[in-house]
Amino acid sequence: MGYVTEIFGAALNQSMQKDETTLPVGNAAYADLVALLSKEGDYTYASLKSESTYETVKLSVVAGTLVVERAQEGTEAVKHPCGTMVCLVSPTTVAAIKALICEYDCCEDECPCDAVTLGGMWTPDGTVNHKWTGAVVFSGAQPITISMLDTPSWIEATIEGNVLTMTGTPTRADTYQFTVVAANCNGNNVVGKQATVVINEE
Repeated sequence: MGYVTEIFGAALNQSMQKDETTLPVGNAAYADLVALLSKEGDYTYASLKSESTYETVKLSVVAGTLVVERAQEGTEAVKHPCGTMVCLVSPTTVAAIKALICEYDCCEDECPCDAVTLGGMWTPDGTVNHKWTGAVVFSGAQPITISMLDTPSWIEATIEGNVLTMTGTPTRADTYQFTVVAANCNGNNVVGKQATVVINEE
């Protein structure tokens, strides 16, 4: 009983209004979430992300029905278009988003409103014992604060302005997943993206 974190991904099969408390996903995805939260008291967080919207929601099951609590961790309830991605968010991601919103130091009343967006992510496959390089670029009003969560120990990150550069030499073949989160405008705008890096044997 308690916080549930699993790998899950789906897409909204119709638009979701900003006051809606049900999750419009396909029957199979809905059933998966209900099964995932089958124990009394279980809950999880999910990110709703499209090209123009982002929101963190809390999911739980009451009497066999999936319940969505909107506008979690400082995000705002908005209308999400059909096709919006739904991904479960780890506790560290939620904590980082909250920290970015609460602690980000901007220019107070004069902060620009050009919201941070993901400009591009390059996380190519790699090979054991060979140097690997990746990058993530954000756009929007600067300064932009960037953080990484659940990062593999072999990856070293360098942040310059709106660009995150990653390098390292993997020693084990595996599929690695981590999350990159960015915020700007006094933490009012936050965007997160899960990255996947596949490392193959030599």
